[in-house]
Amino acid sequence: MNTRLILGGLLLAASTALFAQSPGAPDTKGGHPEGRHAMRPCAEEPDPARCEARRKERREQMSKAMEACKGKEGPERGQCMSAQRCVKAPDPAKCQAHAKEHAEHRHEMREKHDKHEKHEKHEKHEKRGVPNAPKS
Repeated sequence: MNTRLILGGLLLAASTALFAQSPGAPDTKGGHPEGRHAMRPCAEEPDPARCEARRKERREQMSKAMEACKGKEGPERGQCMSAQRCVKAPDPAKCQAHAKEHAEHRHEMREKHDKHEKHEKHEKHEKRGVPNAPKS
């Protein structure tokens, strides 16, 4: 009886180790393990004072842009924010072009993500046999 109990405990311990998932490893570029861009603390930067000054300037610029675009929503707000951020750029036209490309890329990725989610939801309903499942 004790042998069965010990064997069962060992099997349980082994199975939990097999199904355990390790956290994502950071990418080779030193980025965040989940793919997000995480800012390093200014204390870790080569010139902490310069880092703090830049962040303060960016915060102030973002606050001004948010104030200027208050009341606008959707694509109109996005365009307003881009225009406000590009005002002080060395080359405002280049900044606007980059912002437009970035916005188009984000839009494509959102559509791709939404399409994928809709497809997964439909497959999930089909597997469960849910009547009137949403069509793709």
